[in-house]
Amino acid sequence: MKKIVVVIVIMSLLATLFLYYAKYRQAETNIQDLHNAQKHVINQQEIEKKAIALNTSFLDAFLTYSKQSERYAHVKKLVTTNVLADAFPSQSNVNSSVASQIMSQVSYVKVAEGIVYFINDLKIKTTYDMQENEYRMILQTKVEADKVSELTIMNVTS
Repeated sequence: MKKIVVVIVIMSLLATLFLYYAKYRQAETNIQDLHNAQKHVINQQEIEKKAIALNTSFLDAFLTYSKQSERYAHVKKLVTTNVLADAFPSQSNVNSSVASQIMSQVSYVKVAEGIVYFINDLKIKTTYDMQENEYRMILQTKVEADKVSELTIMNVTS
């Protein structure tokens, strides 16, 4: 009888130790998962921060200028070749006397799988032959791999 009690006590101790070990391993796994999730969030935040700076630089270069030739040179560094071709379909107007300035800007951001999407609500003032005009433009941009990779004018109103 004593042997049975001793065996039961030993089995109970072993079962208890096994359960604590399983809980310990699960806690370690949970901590590792949490650590990985934190790294992912920090990485996404860093991607978003860099993309916001690039988007702002692009909008300034594309829409705030006094000489078209300077505009082209500044934009070229920030965009892919496809966006450059879309933004400047013909080089014939590189020497025009149009000037432009962003008066206000609000950008809405979405990050998905390392790609950052922006909807930019812009108020812009242009000057041509001493005539000023203000208009509102909704511009969608996409930033990936440290370049503006997509540019879509969604709406322009006077």
